[in-house]
Amino acid sequence: MSRSWKTFVESCLDGEALAEEIDDFVDQWHEGDFECELAEYLGFSDEEYAEWAERPQSLPVILFAHKYKVPLKDALARSGGQFALAARGGMTSPEEAQIVCDWLTETGRLSQ
Repeated sequence: MSRSWKTFVESCLDGEALAEEIDDFVDQWHEGDFECELAEYLGFSDEEYAEWAERPQSLPVILFAHKYKVPLKDALARSGGQFALAARGGMTSPEEAQIVCDWLTETGRLSQ
């Protein structure tokens, strides 16, 4: 079955939405007649949805994991804790995310 909408994650990765617009997507889901759970509508796995629900400031890490096809668990843990701390510290800009991406690449935790 194909779906008729673009998920929040897809919209962000395609440059059509900003992370800050997630509440708009949540509102659209509540107002719409979607036959899926909110996590699916947003483009999150169950693990990603749970992480975001508990720590909304981890959203940049979730988007990073999707962009670079890195499991969320690895994105949070393989960095020796620095990536997890950056996410929980509220990374808010693409520049901050790029710094983390560069660090992961330099340390061999992420291939190009």
